[in-house]
Amino acid sequence: KQLRETPALPSNLTSNTAEAHLLLQQAIAEGATSLDTHEVQPILQAYGMNTLPTWIASDSTEAVHIAEQIGYPVALKLRSPDIPHKSEVQGVMLYLRTANEVQQAANAIFDRVKMAWPQARIHGLLVQSMANRAGAQELRVVVEHDPVFGPLIMLGEGGVEWRPEDQAVVALPPLNMNLARYLVIQGIKSKKIRARSALR
Repeated sequence: KQLRETPALPSNLTSNTAEAHLLLQQAIAEGATSLDTHEVQPILQAYGMNTLPTWIASDSTEAVHIAEQIGYPVALKLRSPDIPHKSEVQGVMLYLRTANEVQQAANAIFDRVKMAWPQARIHGLLVQSMANRAGAQELRVVVEHDPVFGPLIMLGEGGVEWRPEDQAVVALPPLNMNLARYLVIQGIKSKKIRARSALR
């Protein structure tokens, strides 16, 4: 029944699919096989999604300068096309509250990468203000290709570890509002998502 439903968008969501398609075509033309946070933001924004402002720092000094401008606390995230899972090198540092913490965290990220991935290309760091998480819940949405069913949508809680077979509920696209609600409800029922007020 769900597969026969016409996909519906939220009434208050505005999107510019032409802009999103153009951005994706440009990335494909450049040979990109994955997009980092900074690169994917304009695509999400084209679909009407809110994103955190993001700046790029080439080194620890520039990261400190950006943090001083935007205010603390901040997050630092490694930019490297060769290391898709930043957690493998502790490439994400959160809740940095002072210039000294930012500088130490940035240098530590670069040092860890040099030791663990000496051949990796490093394109600096992403600097973001920490999101206001009062009442919020971190979720992860993944789309993967299954050899039998084709594209699969998986929903689970965010975090460093990700085992879809244990931690995610699965559905077939196209995604619409009813299917999104179904995924959340099934995730809560199966205890793969903890029920919180943010999801009600």
